[in-house]
Amino acid sequence: MSMNMSDNKFARIFTLCGMYFAQGVPFGFVSYVLASYFAGKGLDANVVANLTALATLPWVFKFVWGPMIDRYTYRAMGRRRPWILFAQTMMVVTIAALVLIPDVTTDLKMLGLLVFIHNVFASMQDVSVDALAVEVLEENERGFVNGLMFGSASGGAAFSGLFLGQFVMGHWGLRAAMIAQAGALFCVMMLPLFLRERKGEKMLPWTAGKAMGVEEQLSADSGGELWRLLKKAFSIRSAIMMIFLAVCVKIAIELHGVVGTVYYIQELGWTDTEFMGTRGKIEIFTLLGCLTGGFLADRIGHKKIAITTTILFGVSYVAFALKPELWQSKLAVEIFFGAEGGIYGALSVSLFAMCMDISLPAVAGTQFTAYMAMMNGSAVIGKKMGGWFYDKMDYAQILIFWGVFQAVVITVLLLFIDQHQRKKLEAKAVGISNDRINE
Repeated sequence: MSMNMSDNKFARIFTLCGMYFAQGVPFGFVSYVLASYFAGKGLDANVVANLTALATLPWVFKFVWGPMIDRYTYRAMGRRRPWILFAQTMMVVTIAALVLIPDVTTDLKMLGLLVFIHNVFASMQDVSVDALAVEVLEENERGFVNGLMFGSASGGAAFSGLFLGQFVMGHWGLRAAMIAQAGALFCVMMLPLFLRERKGEKMLPWTAGKAMGVEEQLSADSGGELWRLLKKAFSIRSAIMMIFLAVCVKIAIELHGVVGTVYYIQELGWTDTEFMGTRGKIEIFTLLGCLTGGFLADRIGHKKIAITTTILFGVSYVAFALKPELWQSKLAVEIFFGAEGGIYGALSVSLFAMCMDISLPAVAGTQFTAYMAMMNGSAVIGKKMGGWFYDKMDYAQILIFWGVFQAVVITVLLLFIDQHQRKKLEAKAVGISNDRINE
């Protein structure tokens, strides 16, 4: 069996999912384990909001990596794989460094710095993996595989909440959970280390092999060419409207993540380990939502699933806000959080597939990354606003406000996007590349 990502479907899907799992583990550790740990220690909502925002902030600027990854690489090892290996290595190093902090509740500056640096490299890994996915995935695979990839990130977050948080930290403490986290990321790194992008490429710089398949690829081989392709890529209405959607789409769920953590632990009396477990369970529902949403998106349509799920998301917020008696039932809260995660998972994978549909492969590392960076900017906005809304509104008002926002604003933006516009643009882009080749 040929174990390279371009020719082997299992190899490419397993590698892409493994990389997303590696992104989900530290995300879950910061957002669920540390956030719940701090809330349980009595730290206020703004501390939780600032830490989780620091973890997300580098992802806002990950578009910086796109042009570098599109333009520079060591092609003998693959167009994207060298970047993935470097970034994943640094992710392991920065997570391992967390163990050296004596007390994370008192040395918040060092904790925040390491969390920030880790996510700089995590965002680099993500850009490289997304660009690889745009290149190696067949069009009819994108919805379902996006579901698997995003679901794998949810699986990584669930691993943090349930295994690292409830089990490892519950039995041996926070430091042991940090060590286990670093070990998990190291194991995942074996996938890109031993699986090539294309048959005949080098596994490592000193091993046998050469650049493969380069001549067939439309590639931005100069700064001027890259800029011309990017201008073309963002010249259509759908590409522009996707920018506005990306900036808005994650505000509601990320804001609720901050508000909900503090509200249920400090106001309703949940323990931090109880809430960690609940958040971990949510990621299982998110994973199922990703798989179901990806499957349906490939068969019904990426845009139709995105519109349906964003309306359901908003309605679920408003409905739960109008039933405050349910907030006292842990089962009801877990069902609500599970529905939130499942719907959000299906919405996310359909949006990712739409972004891939719109993105031009020659500049996928830049264009697709720009959309993902804007979505992460949306997450930062939501996290940072969480503390403010918690101080200014009650829980029901927050749910109603953002439920209506999600159901109305995001749906209107989706109606203006036609993901099929890219095919015309791609033909023009090939013409540009041919002009360059013929010169």
